[in-house]
Amino acid sequence: MSMFSVDSSKGVLSDVKGIAAIVRNVSPETLVIVDGVCSVGSEEIKMDAWGLDVVVTASQKGLGAPPGLSILVASPRAIQVILARYFYNTALTSDEGLPSKEDPRDDIFC
Repeated sequence: MSMFSVDSSKGVLSDVKGIAAIVRNVSPETLVIVDGVCSVGSEEIKMDAWGLDVVVTASQKGLGAPPGLSILVASPRAIQVILARYFYNTALTSDEGLPSKEDPRDDIFC
């Protein structure tokens, strides 16, 4: 389930903690993904304590840095789901193709 934490154009601050808790109660296997571009660095986000699986941000808004850098933080649970579903960065795989399920690779993330 994905959500934004802040919509700066409308001035909306989502209840990320509350929504994540509801998702965990209703569907514990569902990943909680947060767009934190406007909030990381300026609003409270507690990835572990709130049970967030992925937080995506960028340098230019909440962090107040020059644009051009994207940041993705994933929980161990999210990484396991990614590995199990073969969402690999093909730019980092060998010429032989994607790694097999029996031989997972550790070098697939930047």
